[in-house]
Amino acid sequence: TNGFAVMPAGFRFFHDGYTLSAYEYVPMFVTTDSLYHSWHLAFDKVLRDTAQQRLLPILERFLTGAVDAARAQERDLAGTALADDAHRATAYYEAAAVLLGLDVGEVNDLTTAEVELARAAAGIQTSPVSGVVECEWPESFVGCVDFRLMRPRGHYTRTPELTRFFLGMSMLGQEGFPLDKGLGVAPGLLMARVLVDD
Repeated sequence: TNGFAVMPAGFRFFHDGYTLSAYEYVPMFVTTDSLYHSWHLAFDKVLRDTAQQRLLPILERFLTGAVDAARAQERDLAGTALADDAHRATAYYEAAAVLLGLDVGEVNDLTTAEVELARAAAGIQTSPVSGVVECEWPESFVGCVDFRLMRPRGHYTRTPELTRFFLGMSMLGQEGFPLDKGLGVAPGLLMARVLVDD
């Protein structure tokens, strides 16, 4: 009706169709979506390889050291007014390490609860680790974590290593210590202190 036809060609990649058409002198209609898709595939591979081969080992070393440092900090602050805040800072790093698949030994109670919510992708809830203020979603997101965002997706589901990387990074990236009423300041600073001291 419109002077052209579209039919499946069975090509695995866009460029295969263009290459064959050029060799067989078949007219081609070049679309930007095919070029963008090819660029996306190449970029996606770079991201996957970088995460799995380069960033994952760095993250494993980082979290192993951070867990040890946070635990030492918690021991140093035991019995002080900062003991609970240090406990939360330790749980933050422990949860990320456990989700990354590291064996960091026995973990604290907040860590266990946080990991369960993350693995279940349990929706928007108060975080056991950073929830110093009760989550009152949808009125306010203060004290909340959207655990649905911790469900691996996209190319992070391709290998166990990429899935581990996604989970560990999601924990580090989704948690926040709210400044509301000043309650999140101390655990946030103690979490940051672990980084500064390393």
